[in-house]
Amino acid sequence: MSNLKEIKNRIKSIKSIIKITNTMKIVSSLNFKKFKNLYFYSKLYYNNLYNIIKSFYKEINFFYKKKNNSNNILYIIITSNKGLCGNFNSFIIKNFIKKITPNKNIFIFNIGNIGKKTLSKIYNIYDSKDIFKKNIKYKEIYNIVNNLIKDFFLEKFNSIKLVVNNDIKNQKFNIISFLPIKVKYLDYKKSFYYKNYIIEPNKEEFIKKIFHNFLISKLYFFILKSYMLENKIRMITMHKSEENSNNIKNNLLKKYNKNRKESITNSLLEIINGYNSIK
Repeated sequence: MSNLKEIKNRIKSIKSIIKITNTMKIVSSLNFKKFKNLYFYSKLYYNNLYNIIKSFYKEINFFYKKKNNSNNILYIIITSNKGLCGNFNSFIIKNFIKKITPNKNIFIFNIGNIGKKTLSKIYNIYDSKDIFKKNIKYKEIYNIVNNLIKDFFLEKFNSIKLVVNNDIKNQKFNIISFLPIKVKYLDYKKSFYYKNYIIEPNKEEFIKKIFHNFLISKLYFFILKSYMLENKIRMITMHKSEENSNNIKNNLLKKYNKNRKESITNSLLEIINGYNSIK
């Protein structure tokens, strides 16, 4: 009898787990759809700014592409705030640790809480931000980029790089240059100049503004992409967890019914044996 009660309690627990995983799957699905739209428009904006930046290849190269005299390198690592998203965090952290040997010149700017716990034990932490709330605020990205540009030109860092999971279907670990900016040369006839736009107030101010906006849009774009991937993986993980829980529940139900039948049969046998002994 106690065995039946134990199985029944386990079935109740599994049913609760199924409800939780199903809810998390729905929430992740909604987040994925929401940020997929933001990601799409952010990509358009980022690509257009990049094309303008390419048009000013020579000026960007002169003002902003120069490396400074610092030996320090800053890596901006984007992880999630929450777990239960498969190997999303472990993949990027493990691959980064394998590739980048810790030393006094390596600094980490961690975005998301999960990475901070592991990376703070190995590397120097420059800063850490939690921006994965209900909405990723553009103003927060703006402030982060302002500080990064300031520190780069104060020669605190020789270069600043982005570390991201950069693929939806097959997770790819990528290290992307953030500062100094890297742009490909664009043919003059395809360039911004060729269209004979009037630049106001002057070319230098315009380039400075575009340069700033480009870096903000770049960080924002990759944060959105990372967050979209995180929710996609969490949605798949919760779906698999739900399927496994259903399989466990079905097996427990079979076991419960089998034990219940055996219990009823044994009870009937005891009654019959007792009745025969009285006779």
